[in-house]
Amino acid sequence: MRSLNGIDTSTGIAATTDRIQLAVGDATDGFAVDTVSGRLEQARQHVHNTARVYPTMAAGVPIEAGDTVGGWDLGAVTQIIPATTIDAPYDLHWVNIENMTHNGIYELVLYAGDPDVEIARVRFARTDNFTKREALFVESPVIAAEARVRAAVACSDAGAGRIVTVSLGYHRYG
Repeated sequence: MRSLNGIDTSTGIAATTDRIQLAVGDATDGFAVDTVSGRLEQARQHVHNTARVYPTMAAGVPIEAGDTVGGWDLGAVTQIIPATTIDAPYDLHWVNIENMTHNGIYELVLYAGDPDVEIARVRFARTDNFTKREALFVESPVIAAEARVRAAVACSDAGAGRIVTVSLGYHRYG
């Protein structure tokens, strides 16, 4: 086999050119097409599409940690973005921490789809002297259009009523 940068050239230039064209694609390739052009379009939309937040123009979603003795118990999985809400593929970029009811170190696990598949984790803390409430960066895989997003949270300090209120920042594709 003759090869040029890993491409088999033994079948002739025309066949090799066809394989290269399939890999590179063209300007009509959308973000979901697995070619160089498609991936460039995905990167363009990832960087330049409008940033959005859910829920929008409403309070965030409260999520309660588990209360097992010793802490670090994930609470019930809670829906943040309902299915059929976002009508295009999207990915998450931020977890906005709006409130924490108790001191402790928190770990939030995000899930997408049905069944739930873990897509991201973030950790943040609250003490008597310091509360870190801000947008925490996450980078999720692309989530299918109309897929739900749910979350569960755990806290280092055990006890009932450890609630974190969150909203999610995202970009749409397409």
